[in-house]
Amino acid sequence: MEIAAEEVDNRVRFAIADQGVGIAPERITTLREGTRHFSEAGTWGERGTGLGLKMCYEFCDRLGGSLRVDSSKGRGTLVTVELPQLPLPFALEA
Repeated sequence: MEIAAEEVDNRVRFAIADQGVGIAPERITTLREGTRHFSEAGTWGERGTGLGLKMCYEFCDRLGGSLRVDSSKGRGTLVTVELPQLPLPFALEA
């Protein structure tokens, strides 16, 4: 798994890539719409609820951001999240 982050035009972009089982293209659209939930066996046979990416889409929408999923079955997935850079409601101490 690889994780990267960068600041782009007052936005923060996170990218997470894996080399897992991947997601079929027709399921990516369905995940966004949230009309059906899928759960497939993962790389080590683990099962999920099928709600994780749907929740991430909604979280990004509510914060004024975006989420994009690029995946190929059997080749892994790249998830890119872009959020507005918001001021922190508190000061961080060094």
